[in-house]
Amino acid sequence: MKKGLLLLFIFSTFNSFAQETTIGLRLGLNASKIKTEGFGNTKNIAAVNVFVPVNIPVAGNFSIQPELGIIQKGGKSSASDGSYAASAKVKQTYVEIPILAKYTMEVISELKACVFLGPSLGYALMGKTKLWENDGGDISEEVAKIDFKREGIRRIDIGFNLGAAALYELGDGDLTFDIRVQPGLSSMNKESSVAVKNMSVILSLGYIIKI
Repeated sequence: MKKGLLLLFIFSTFNSFAQETTIGLRLGLNASKIKTEGFGNTKNIAAVNVFVPVNIPVAGNFSIQPELGIIQKGGKSSASDGSYAASAKVKQTYVEIPILAKYTMEVISELKACVFLGPSLGYALMGKTKLWENDGGDISEEVAKIDFKREGIRRIDIGFNLGAAALYELGDGDLTFDIRVQPGLSSMNKESSVAVKNMSVILSLGYIIKI
């Protein structure tokens, strides 16, 4: 009898964490900068991201979450010397596919938390640079599209994601809050031996439903 009750308890606990396949939409902001080997980092720029995540249960609390979305990355730098000052800003827009391994746990009946990690593959759709100069009061500004081929910039961007999220039951689905860091693994430079990589901290709010 005791053995039967124990098995019933274990089974009911497993069910309380049982997951179903979900799909959703998340929108957010990210702080992005560019890391140049041997030269340090640029300053952060504010950028946006929008993703469609699909969470697929694997076993127990574990799942795989592929995502498809659009994310902006880049950085800015500035310098001054006496009456001269200048700044440069780079922003690129990527279509990106993260593939995440995810572990979800129940905190209370309506609240779940999860941690995740995994690689991402991005492709730059477009990019632009903005150059600003103030030479003794003579101010100039130039905005130009990035010519990836001519400027020797790779469109492919490989990164790694590490983060956590909270899921709050709301209506027929879950409201989600997601935070992750995404260091770049590949260099944007095609020809130079100096590695130039993206680095982002990503915040997003979303909503997921069962399918």
